[in-house]
Amino acid sequence: MNILKLNLILLCSIFLQACQLNSPVKISVQGHRGDRGNWPENTLKAFKSAIDKGVDVIELDIVINKYDEIIVSHEPYMHSDYVLLPNGQPIHPNLHSNYNIYNMKLDSVQMYDTGSKFYSAFPKQIKIPSYKPGLGEVFEYLKEEFGTSVFQNVAFNIELKSNPKEYGKFQHYPDKMVSVFLTFMKDYPLVKYTLQSFDIQILEYAKAKKPDLTISYLVSKGSFKENLMKLSFLPDIYSPNYKLLTHASEVRNIQEYGLKVIPWTVNDVEDIQYIINLGVDEIISDYPELALSIIKASN
Repeated sequence: MNILKLNLILLCSIFLQACQLNSPVKISVQGHRGDRGNWPENTLKAFKSAIDKGVDVIELDIVINKYDEIIVSHEPYMHSDYVLLPNGQPIHPNLHSNYNIYNMKLDSVQMYDTGSKFYSAFPKQIKIPSYKPGLGEVFEYLKEEFGTSVFQNVAFNIELKSNPKEYGKFQHYPDKMVSVFLTFMKDYPLVKYTLQSFDIQILEYAKAKKPDLTISYLVSKGSFKENLMKLSFLPDIYSPNYKLLTHASEVRNIQEYGLKVIPWTVNDVEDIQYIINLGVDEIISDYPELALSIIKASN
């Protein structure tokens, strides 16, 4: 994206911002991997809990196996930190990448327990036998629990996990992954989708194939302008590690380009309050009830 185009976008966005100065501001909350701080991540119980607590958005991760099944998982393998083998035994940390989900059918994936093992990073998690669901199962489950109105009240921020080093080994190539996901979307037209990824190629293919799809650009390092120059288009959302945001003026600058600023993953009271004060649009948190309570107290 060239500098002239960026400057034109900036000028237009400043005008729009000026027109909206008197509008009330609401900071929305995304439940990270559902309600990861309290329930096993990316599980049906975690998603239900987050919605029960009042989140605006469910954030979740997906991988796609070679059979084109979409599976809700943060890793393309069975991570030893929180997954147990079908026989209930732990997975050795040096071997967990051997359990490659790309080569496994969904029914085999679901034989692994993702909720019973104590997870030291989240000691408050309620431990319950769980599994990695298919994305379709998530939507069907939530529809059964809450009715179709859930898709009006809650949006879904879906990260398509992709790593260029893993193309053809732990995942399809980006064009195929995006095609599988876009085809799946047609089966659930009521869902409000956002597609997010760290992988530029995923975002580029998604934008080219479905220009109206809301795109969130995940970043873990670098400045806003450095990262934006890597894309050929302007995304809808800029989603950085919250530690990259240091000044309110920086957040305003990003918003002046017409982007929402949605940092991840903000879990401590002090950090949540700090991020709120920066003027972000939404907060992604493993503890959605904490973020919601602090936002309420701040208004």
